[in-house]
Amino acid sequence: MTCPARVLPQIGLDGLFLLSPDTQRTLRKFPLEHVSRWARRGNMLNLYTRTPSDIEERTITLQGDDRTIGSVLDTLTSSCMQCVSDAAPVFDLFTLGVQLPHTEELAA
Repeated sequence: MTCPARVLPQIGLDGLFLLSPDTQRTLRKFPLEHVSRWARRGNMLNLYTRTPSDIEERTITLQGDDRTIGSVLDTLTSSCMQCVSDAAPVFDLFTLGVQLPHTEELAA
């Protein structure tokens, strides 16, 4: 069990960084490809991560006011969607479940 600590979350395409609010030093780094899922429960955001060396998922819980947790969740979601969008040419879009509009729909 770890003790709660104040952190400053920083999220981008290179991952989620938990920074020390005083020194801006990186305390923990979670590349987006290691974040397997997340769940919001009120003013808490549970992140589930799994690295190639992990057997089971690890849970990281961030707690803050509703606005902060909402902003973290929105930014995390946007970053993950951008990563999938950037990687989409590498994958078969139909495998990802992307449905492209028909030509007639584009003209309308």
